[in-house]
Amino acid sequence: MTFKKPIAGEPANLILSESFQSALVDVVNAHQRGELTRKETEIRKDHVVTVKNESGADVKSGELLAIEQDVTPPAYADTVQSFVQNPLVIGNAVTWHSNIGYVAVATQPILQDMLGPCSFRPFGQVQADLGGAGDWLMVNPTNPQQFKRSTGGIARVIAFDATTGKCVADFMEQQPLWRFVLLDDVQNLLGVANLLDLAGNVYATVTVRFTNSTKVAGEGGFCLHTGNHFDAIEAAATVGQGPTPRFRFRLKTDFDDTGQADAYVLDVFGNVTLPDGSPVQLGDILTVHDPRKCFAHAIGADSLALIQGIDPFFPAGGSIGYAVKTNQLKANPSDPDDDQYPRWEVEQCTQVINRLRVMIDRGQTGEMPTGELNETEKRLVLTPDEAVVSQWPYVDYPPELLPPEGSRTYWAIEATNRTGLARVTGGR
Repeated sequence: MTFKKPIAGEPANLILSESFQSALVDVVNAHQRGELTRKETEIRKDHVVTVKNESGADVKSGELLAIEQDVTPPAYADTVQSFVQNPLVIGNAVTWHSNIGYVAVATQPILQDMLGPCSFRPFGQVQADLGGAGDWLMVNPTNPQQFKRSTGGIARVIAFDATTGKCVADFMEQQPLWRFVLLDDVQNLLGVANLLDLAGNVYATVTVRFTNSTKVAGEGGFCLHTGNHFDAIEAAATVGQGPTPRFRFRLKTDFDDTGQADAYVLDVFGNVTLPDGSPVQLGDILTVHDPRKCFAHAIGADSLALIQGIDPFFPAGGSIGYAVKTNQLKANPSDPDDDQYPRWEVEQCTQVINRLRVMIDRGQTGEMPTGELNETEKRLVLTPDEAVVSQWPYVDYPPELLPPEGSRTYWAIEATNRTGLARVTGGR
């Protein structure tokens, strides 16, 4: 039905008929539902802010800006009104993944340095990358100005145009669950990882936050997208716990001047891996550290090669100890990384014997001490299973031991008579 409009000068005799009132109610209801003011594919304006585009480029309708800060109006009254009705904020370029928690979608094109509307919770058409796949939209890590389809994200895909990349999306629904695989060991509760979708495809490289630092390169798990961060999902029983990785070793080499030595792995506690992230095997070699020279008198098996296996009392040599995995602690997160960390630092280690019981036998050595000061090259005789009188940790046999050879059937060691003592045959 068509109603006649009033004409100027005519009597204002408006008769509200039943049909007129019904039509008026229908128009008002349609207006409140938005049916007269917007199309179905347009972005809703119920969470719109006015944004100044300072991203460095023009932004198309449906693309993203990162909301950074308020543009404060000059007067308090204006500030209150702006905050309540239509806040004016700065919109910068979106950067993966430092500000993806503050994105808003442009509801119309906004030129660089110009003002325009953006919506925080749109339900409508946005721009997505053509290369993605999945039922959810996530910020595109290679082009953060746009979205990309995946198995997780901050909006559910309702419809997708494979030609233009336009998506109809519902930002009231989110799917924050992702997978990850660590690229480096966790340090200071942070780990650099490949972010995987639920199908196992690499989506981006991210920094994952942890509640403990026991995970190492190559390990994986699940994480949640939380604003600008990705937080690992860890079992409640192991949060802040878990065995500290350590292993028992036998030294292969002596410690050098920097406090480093190679060591054979004997057994492990916790998750001990080779530098490439693979699990260690019995006999594998790892580098251990003694930076404070606490175990300077430890001995490596390589230094005992001449006397190993000659007597049952002298098996494969090399000091025995334990090493624990240590990570760098920074006074400031911006401090540079120390190439030594993470490293295996020696906790305990045996060292070379410092007291031996020896015998003087003129008949065999012919080198009796005379009592003169600082006598050198005096060869003393010893019986291996009776010679060691020092206590732990000084239990490793010294490399100066001379095994039997030729016509000599005894073990010996050369000593210096610093105190000027004299002994008779058979003395100890």
